[in-house]
Amino acid sequence: MTDRKVKATDRKARATERVARTTDRIVKAVDRAAKYGDRTVKVVDRAAKYVDRTVKVVDRTVKVVDREAKYVDRTVKIVDRTAKIVDSPGRAMERKAESNG
Repeated sequence: MTDRKVKATDRKARATERVARTTDRIVKAVDRAAKYGDRTVKVVDRAAKYVDRTVKVVDRTVKVVDREAKYVDRTVKIVDRTAKIVDSPGRAMERKAESNG
């Protein structure tokens, strides 16, 4: 039982480090793109393995929010390290369909 707890703690620590590295990349991308104030960012960085996680941008710092977190006002999608503001997740799908032809 004790061994299992230790292993779980190690896994959690490694996951926290991964989130921190991912968050750093997102912060840099958001900083480069613009100031978004209190918005929600949807992570679509394929390399990050955090697709469909959401992070909250508050005063240009990024905090990881639950997977089930609701979108606030607008969504900022970071795609290829550039940020695009989309009106809503539904509208994002429409624009994706339009851009595909």
